[in-house]
Amino acid sequence: MTGDLRADLNALEKLRETTVLNVGNLLQRQQWNSNAFVRIVELIKLEHDGIRRDLARLRAQRAEGDLLQAANRVMDRCHRLDRVIALLQTLHGRSSDSAILAIKKIIFGFDSASNALTQTLIDKDLLDRQNQVLENLIISHEHVANWKQFVQRILIDFHHLFSFDFFFIAFSENNTLTLFFYYMGSYSPDERDRISQRCAAQVLQGLELAADTPYTVESFQVLEHQRDLEGKPIETITVKVPEFAPNLAGLLGAAYASARELSPQESAVIRSILAVMVMVVGSSKALNKTLEELEFHSIHDPLTGLYNRRHFDEMLHYEFGRSERHQHQFSVIYIDSDDFKRINDSYGHPCGDQVLVQTGEIMRDLTRKGDLVVRMGGDEFAILLPETPAEGAQALAESLRRRISNHRFIAPDGTPFQTSVSLGFATYPKDGRNAKELLAACDMALYQAKEGGKNSIAGVNSEERIAKARELRGTVDLLRGALDEGRIIPYFQPVLATATRRPMGYEMVARKLTENEEVLTASTFLDAIEKAGLARKMDRAIVDAALQAVRRWSKANPTQEIPRLFFNLSPQEIQGRSVVEFADKRCRELAIPPEKLVFELSEQAVVGNMAAMRLFLANLRNRGFKVALDDFGSGFNAFHYLRELRFDFIKIDGEFVRTIVHSQVDKVLVQNLATMCQQLGMPTIAEYVESEEIMAEITAMGIPYAQGFHLGAPASEANC
Repeated sequence: MTGDLRADLNALEKLRETTVLNVGNLLQRQQWNSNAFVRIVELIKLEHDGIRRDLARLRAQRAEGDLLQAANRVMDRCHRLDRVIALLQTLHGRSSDSAILAIKKIIFGFDSASNALTQTLIDKDLLDRQNQVLENLIISHEHVANWKQFVQRILIDFHHLFSFDFFFIAFSENNTLTLFFYYMGSYSPDERDRISQRCAAQVLQGLELAADTPYTVESFQVLEHQRDLEGKPIETITVKVPEFAPNLAGLLGAAYASARELSPQESAVIRSILAVMVMVVGSSKALNKTLEELEFHSIHDPLTGLYNRRHFDEMLHYEFGRSERHQHQFSVIYIDSDDFKRINDSYGHPCGDQVLVQTGEIMRDLTRKGDLVVRMGGDEFAILLPETPAEGAQALAESLRRRISNHRFIAPDGTPFQTSVSLGFATYPKDGRNAKELLAACDMALYQAKEGGKNSIAGVNSEERIAKARELRGTVDLLRGALDEGRIIPYFQPVLATATRRPMGYEMVARKLTENEEVLTASTFLDAIEKAGLARKMDRAIVDAALQAVRRWSKANPTQEIPRLFFNLSPQEIQGRSVVEFADKRCRELAIPPEKLVFELSEQAVVGNMAAMRLFLANLRNRGFKVALDDFGSGFNAFHYLRELRFDFIKIDGEFVRTIVHSQVDKVLVQNLATMCQQLGMPTIAEYVESEEIMAEITAMGIPYAQGFHLGAPASEANC
């Protein structure tokens, strides 16, 4: 109870006591006056009776003359006095009774009003304290992550409102029942057993579970003061948890030992707080479960259950620091499936997925508890081996190679088949003193294993590694110089409207100009760009150069429509988005409408996190950009993308387009893909149009746009 409210109640009680006392005194004085009046009347009557007796005696003696007349007159006055006294008594009686009744009515009415006001103030105090509890029932990330401790904080506030002895929460999840007991004081073991058994029985009944259902218990002591419940009856108030998540049910309750019964107001307030706590605790528990699942999926591969690339990078960074401090060696093995595309093509992607899953299980079987098995993506795996020299890594790699090559996988039709892997390993600090060097060494070792005929393992040849590293450094220096000097530029490949054969836009492809002005295609330097970490810088350079070229073209041709520019986005760009933000900024600076930029996403980029892809596409569209799905039809789940996501253009994979003249199967596939996309309102672009016959076929199919070397090879700005 607050200090102000306590003072108000004390003042009200004092006023009530003073008023009742004063009115009581008034009533007492009224009673005294009434008694005095009665006494005076009695004295008057007594004297009056005496006079009357004397006069009667005189009259009996037959007094004569004036004396007799005088006596008669006195007698008449006495008669009149009798009448006055009778009237006075009547009036006094009426007045006194009325006054007493009025005073009593005032006293009773004031006392009733005072009690009602006191109860109102008490109810208000109850509601104020209820609000104080409810104000702290706020769900935050911290509360969700530590919901058990959050409950204890709530219970301390709740206990100030209602002095309960015991609180319990029960969750039945996936056929497992867990009871959480919160003690609001120190109780004897017998008292704890008595309360917990009573609450457990009520939980089982409330959740409609059998009385012998097994359960686990977690106990928390919230308050430390000593409590004695001996001989007191235990009462409980419970509220059921709504169904926040599948396979999750629960019950919340407060138990208390009290000699008095709760008032209806107290019971209503307690139930209302429990109802809110049910929502908060139930939501926190459900959200906590979701966060745990999200945390698991953030560092695990959803298909195999192995750790993912993100966790690998974090643990690799940690292992460098740990091994440097303790002077340990550690190794990394790269594993790549041999001819995995053949498995997908022969047996389908679900079968390929099962191969990846079983390969991951073999790796887990052969590694130690502290080793980290990772799916890096696609059919590539890695294993981080703490405190393991090169000899240990080689021995494990050989065991993995032998086990996987001897494993019998089963095709969907029941046919057994076998596959193999190639493995490359590198060791810290011999093969690399930082992540970049060590992983580059693993890459080279894996390349050597592949070159050695697959189904083989390879370590790092030191002399060859040094030579390759020097070569890579030299290449990187040349590329960095070309970027700084503006010699990596965009070339423009036209995308034509099939109906008019006129360009509706251009796809940007990178070209490098050597110092001798020789033009090199992207295939000659893209790998080195990626390994050197210069891809983002190159993308910005291409976007900036292309936009400036379009700006110049627009100024020279003010009456003509600005063509669309198609830019390829890598899967990494979906996470970083720096090139998208850069393009947004440059469009505003150069006054180029953002809808003229189309960002192409490959199916490889889309296949990851669908929720993240939706957010990424929404971000692009909010900035005004358009989006195209590249290589449509090459992926196993291509139709799923169209069902879940919306694109402004669909590029049909060129592997189908280039053979439609000679392959009836590919022709039917392309025709149906184009028809389906048209019905969905997503215009298609046919890639790899390399002959007039192909152009005629796709035009007849109604495909609105096309690109390919037959229609126009990539050209510089000056030659567009």
